[in-house]
Amino acid sequence: MNHQNQICQFQRIHPPKKIAISGASSQICTSISFRIASGQLAGQEQMIDLYLYDSIEMEDAVKGLQAEIQDSAFPLVGKIVVTTNKDIAFRDAEFIFLCGSKLREPSVLKKNHSNRESSLLYQDYGKSISNWAKRDCRVLVVGNPPNTNCLISCLNSQSLPKHNFSALSRLDHNRAKSVLALKTESLICDVSQVAVWGNSSSTIYPDLRNTKIRERQVLDMVESKWITDEFIPSVQNRAKEIIQLKKIAPASSVGKAAVDQMREWVYGSDDWQSLALYNDREGQKYTEVPEGLIFSFPCQVDCHGYVQYLDWIEINDEISSKLIKATVDELLAERQEIEDLLP
Repeated sequence: MNHQNQICQFQRIHPPKKIAISGASSQICTSISFRIASGQLAGQEQMIDLYLYDSIEMEDAVKGLQAEIQDSAFPLVGKIVVTTNKDIAFRDAEFIFLCGSKLREPSVLKKNHSNRESSLLYQDYGKSISNWAKRDCRVLVVGNPPNTNCLISCLNSQSLPKHNFSALSRLDHNRAKSVLALKTESLICDVSQVAVWGNSSSTIYPDLRNTKIRERQVLDMVESKWITDEFIPSVQNRAKEIIQLKKIAPASSVGKAAVDQMREWVYGSDDWQSLALYNDREGQKYTEVPEGLIFSFPCQVDCHGYVQYLDWIEINDEISSKLIKATVDELLAERQEIEDLLP
């Protein structure tokens, strides 16, 4: 039996995993869908069923995405279902990517996306997921503003554990690795132990204090002035820079980051991760971060998906304290705007 036949036999024995993607007409979801279909999420021997959800107005665009995935003849893809019913999309889903957002204008940055329509959308997502998704599902919120949208969906999904929900923070984590690798003329794979704290916005805090390049401490390789004056602002303002260059918001890099985060959140990795999770103070000690926020912390995740906060990292130096306070204040302000949507 050749390798291809072995894979086909394996696929027939093991049931497919259902993956739901909302806001599926967007370019971000195109990037996510093709990466998942190629095996970058669940592996090269795991069949998947894709459920693509969007509004009735966007149904034809999603059918176009469905046709492109079909034409790509991905051997790992079983069903590709287009639906305008979120309950059908989320029913028995194991992986859920929430990408829908009412504001799509490229000139509007993340912190201005917190509008009523988008907030109500994520409230509905949470209620539907609570009713229909698998109890151990993982939900990754990508739509802007991801942390606060994640908070809305998480708290409105009252039948599921809060740790089932995460907001996209991997994009900032990837950006931090890339900026550092370019500065030091290193390979991305040589960069390890990057930490990203807070809100996925222009207040995010990319932290290099424990970062290494091939086991060498980064603080011994770059000047502290470069970190504060160039590195941190570069990561914080990268989305704005891309919008100015392309005249549209980032999509491909967002899709890759979403798949990266979901994969390593579920299946683990050897390196540190930055995961934006609900802060109930369980498993971490940071009193600087109030309870009731979706906040990115440095973590490690084992092969069973168990998350361990790296709470031995101190954030009491002047720069870290200032940046943590800024991102906490922003998240508190965002929460105040949508307080009435929280149960």
